Amino acid sequence: MQASELTDDQVAERVEMFRQMGDPTRLKIIAACLRVPMCVSCIAAKYGLAQTLVSHHLRLLQPGCCAPIGAENRFSV
Repeated sequence: MQASELTDDQVAERVEMFRQMGDPTRLKIIAACLRVPMCVSCIAAKYGLAQTLVSHHLRLLQPGCCAPIGAENRFSV
């Protein structure tokens, strides 16, 4: 196997990551967090979403894309 080839596990991880990013709301959240780390309430206000909905989307994105950073619970991609 060449260094650039992916294992079956790596392929499965990336497929799941891209599947999660396929939701329009999640893609907006990812784009917002790429610019600057944002807290749940800021993301919710920016897109007119409930904080619980934003938290739900971030929870789904965390394993592959987003990670909480710092004590302020801001999220970054």
